[in-house]
Amino acid sequence: MNLILGCRGRLGAAIAASFEPGQMIALDRLDYSEWWRSDSEDAIARFLEKRAKDGGNVYIAAGLIDPGAARDDHQRINFFLARNVASAAAMAGLRTVTFGTVMEKVAKDKANSYYESKIMLGDWAAEAAVRGVPILHVRLHTLYGGAAPDRFMFLGQVFQALSRGESFNMTSGEQLREYHHIDDEVLAVRILAESNLAGTVDLSHGAPVRLRDLAKFIFEAFGASVLLSIGTLTAPSNDNYSTVFERLPLLKTVPFRDTLPSVTGYLRSCLH
Repeated sequence: MNLILGCRGRLGAAIAASFEPGQMIALDRLDYSEWWRSDSEDAIARFLEKRAKDGGNVYIAAGLIDPGAARDDHQRINFFLARNVASAAAMAGLRTVTFGTVMEKVAKDKANSYYESKIMLGDWAAEAAVRGVPILHVRLHTLYGGAAPDRFMFLGQVFQALSRGESFNMTSGEQLREYHHIDDEVLAVRILAESNLAGTVDLSHGAPVRLRDLAKFIFEAFGASVLLSIGTLTAPSNDNYSTVFERLPLLKTVPFRDTLPSVTGYLRSCLH
């Protein structure tokens, strides 16, 4: 039996839906709202033991990604909750799969409390795996599909400009990004979760695009190039301009979609 925290979000909902009936228990947010507290591990372990007696994976898709949220909130949800659940799951004989971001490796920006919380979790997972804790921390790229894009993400801002017919100002757009359709991502996550990997791993397809190329393709496809203004904003110094992540051999069979046409089609579906 498998369990999942965070089944209301894009990733969690898609992971839960990928299992056959009776193979996955989706926990209610009220079940784990206090599990970030330091004295909660024993209670979590008892809770998990009652619901997953035959072992399995605990997927922690619950998370706070809004960069404008408070630092304490990021750490409570993204680090302390995940750490406590992983520790308790090990006590209950379960393996834990947590999720982070590849920006943990390329943007060591402690001023960004979201990145900071995920760096903390990734570092802890790597150390815990060495100690024998059954945990896999999967660092993700940008997801799309399954729902409208988040307003504070690049695609969300593009979506807003297109839907309102407003100008879209951006940096020079030299930043590299991988975009992964949620259905492809879930297939890859299931492969990784069912492997014997432990510690931290990057879930990459190895075909990044520059943000300027993505923006130009999208606005041209919508006949809205006049709205796009590249180079009007200052580019952040702490971003990924050169790192290309490699696809794991384990994921060679995953049919990741071609980014430019697929993302454009996704935005078109969101607008209609």
